[in-house]
Amino acid sequence: MADGTEIATPDCVRVLVRKAQGSTPREAGAAMLVWQGGQSGTIGGGVLEWNAAKHARDMLASGALEDRQSVALGPDIGQCCGGRVELYFARENHIRAETTLPVFLYGAGHVGREIMRVLEGLPFALSWVDVAETRFPAGAQNTVIRSNPAAAVALAPDNAFHFVLTHSHSHDLEICHQVLSRSFGHLGLIGSATKKARFLKRLRELGHGDERLKRLQCPIGDRALGKTPAGIAIGVAHWLMRAQNEMNEPRGEGRA
Repeated sequence: MADGTEIATPDCVRVLVRKAQGSTPREAGAAMLVWQGGQSGTIGGGVLEWNAAKHARDMLASGALEDRQSVALGPDIGQCCGGRVELYFARENHIRAETTLPVFLYGAGHVGREIMRVLEGLPFALSWVDVAETRFPAGAQNTVIRSNPAAAVALAPDNAFHFVLTHSHSHDLEICHQVLSRSFGHLGLIGSATKKARFLKRLRELGHGDERLKRLQCPIGDRALGKTPAGIAIGVAHWLMRAQNEMNEPRGEGRA
């Protein structure tokens, strides 16, 4: 099971989209790491990314520590998007540890399977929890089997993001109770406004205060993408990628 602590990266330059105006390949907060011989992540591809990667490698060669660029995509580099981006380049000296977000997913039903399929290959440390091996698809990785899924909450690091979508409302409630009783990064619960209201009432009865309960996200995903398993999974993945980017922004260079 992945623990989601840290991943070492080579001597590199982080390229961050600080501002994005008009039509641009990526949004503010998008970032990539560039080192001699490779890169990770993307700020949108095409000429913009190629130029930015070259500039980052030039910084590595020259020893420069940071830089900024404002690029008008049409006039400056001939891209048809037509917008403007402001880039921030920050040298990461020597070995840099990059946070990998630990994600605990409870439930291997239709939505859980779709979320895991979408998250495959993305930079998260995944743990997938359910009550029996037969609940998981063949070949599933990072699985945790507990007859009471709430028992798996104790395995999570303090900064873990928890997404609760088991086949049982009683399991869901107990998992939420256990997460809210300890340190955690995020708590998301599948369901409706009615389910959220019922859970909040029960969780208050279990001793959780309103400030704590404000951290419970329900429903999960993006309702604009619909309620299908695929739509929910895409919404969750997009939300997680934004959270990951914000965690790994250079200090002092937050989003504009």
